Amino acid sequence: VTVLHKYAELHFRIRDYGVGLDTKNKRSDSNGLVNMHQRVSIHDGKINITSKPKKGTTIQVVIPLPTPSITS
Repeated sequence: VTVLHKYAELHFRIRDYGVGLDTKNKRSDSNGLVNMHQRVSIHDGKINITSKPKKGTTIQVVIPLPTPSITS
């Protein structure tokens, strides 16, 4: 797991080296990927999931941070 603060964004990367995920076919008994997409969307973020059989999965998330306002 990697978390970085870059400019006005939080970057998360979660990587494993397991069996991989089938990101194209939705399982009817699981909502994990759908929930991740929804939670990232609530924060106006972006999510990218890449997976290869027997090579593992990488999930990258970017969440924009609010910019501080300057008041005089």
